[in-house]
Amino acid sequence: MYLPAPHSFSFIALALFIAGCGIQEKQEKIAKAEKDAAYIMAHLDKEEVLTHFPAASFPTSQIGPLKALISAVGPKCDWPGRQGKFVDFCSISTNGNSSIAYIYEYFLKCDSLRFVMLYDLESKEPRLVKFQVEPLEKPNPLIVYPEKQLLPPKKAM
Repeated sequence: MYLPAPHSFSFIALALFIAGCGIQEKQEKIAKAEKDAAYIMAHLDKEEVLTHFPAASFPTSQIGPLKALISAVGPKCDWPGRQGKFVDFCSISTNGNSSIAYIYEYFLKCDSLRFVMLYDLESKEPRLVKFQVEPLEKPNPLIVYPEKQLLPPKKAM
């Protein structure tokens, strides 16, 4: 019977410890990104929410449309009276880089909208890199569980 040398067990234990630390760090980043996404959705009608849109990902040319959205969702769309929820999240790995998307859907006075926020998990802190607004009726491949959507998926006939 073959038994690995005692130092092999030490190496295996060290490798598992390092892997565990990486998983814990990633889980902490995911929790921070989730908290940030929830904050943005709770305060989307207030201009101070713009501090959660990093300049590296949202240059000045993109801040104007965000300001317009913020000014519209409050009075025009009755953001405080919105009906909806967090719908799903999607973990994405591209070329070894991890990111996560959080998806919220709301019925508003002005429209029914889906908000998708994509966070980069590779930097020291999770960083919002994309903010997308789309109609609820538009299919979105990032939604893993369509049954969680506010509008049920259309069935093929």
